[in-house]
Amino acid sequence: MATETVVPLGPPEPIGELLTLHQQADRQLRFVNDIWAYWDTVTTGTMGFSGIRMRNATPRRPLSAAPRPLYSRSASPGFEGELHERRHRAHP
Repeated sequence: MATETVVPLGPPEPIGELLTLHQQADRQLRFVNDIWAYWDTVTTGTMGFSGIRMRNATPRRPLSAAPRPLYSRSASPGFEGELHERRHRAHP
C-alpha cells in the first residue's frame, strides 16, 4: 500500500494478449470453477498470502452442493470399484 500519492506515468496502453504474455513470461495461471478449496489450502499453509480480492469471488456453496471428488484416499474394501464407478459417472 502506498503511503504517498502516486501519479500515473500516462494513460493506459494496450498490452496485447494477456494469456500469451503470461505464457511467455513463464507465469502460472489457474482457472477454477470454485476457488474456495484452493483458498482453504492456502490459508492453512505456511506461505504468506493476500486475499484482498476474495471479496469478488462467488460465495461459497453449501457443503451439500459441493462437487464430490473423483476418488478418495480411503483404503476401504471396494475402493477400486468405487473409483471406477465415480470416473464412469464423471466421464460417460
